Amino acid sequence: MPSWAEVVEFLKGFKARANESGLEFRDRDKNIAELAYHGFHTHQVIQIINQLTPRSYSQGPMQDEDGTQGNVWVFGVILESQQIYIKLKLTTEAECISFHRAEREMRFPFA
Repeated sequence: MPSWAEVVEFLKGFKARANESGLEFRDRDKNIAELAYHGFHTHQVIQIINQLTPRSYSQGPMQDEDGTQGNVWVFGVILESQQIYIKLKLTTEAECISFHRAEREMRFPFA
């Protein structure tokens, strides 16, 4: 598990890249459905990501399941009484791999 400072450093870099260059979404049905449900566009998701703190941290860093270079980090937030699972990856882009309702209980070690 990373330290508080390591989570802060990841979030700082991710937020900077997302705010400068935009956010790339993985084209997944779960993500598209969740964004449509809330009526969100990229800028609203960036606003949510900008509010993430180490208290929102759940897991990571860990290897991306697709085998590509770079680690993924998992965070969670509550939107409209629903826990949202957010998986992020920072390489040359700020990538949002997952943004959907949590399918299982999430743990927050810094909460």
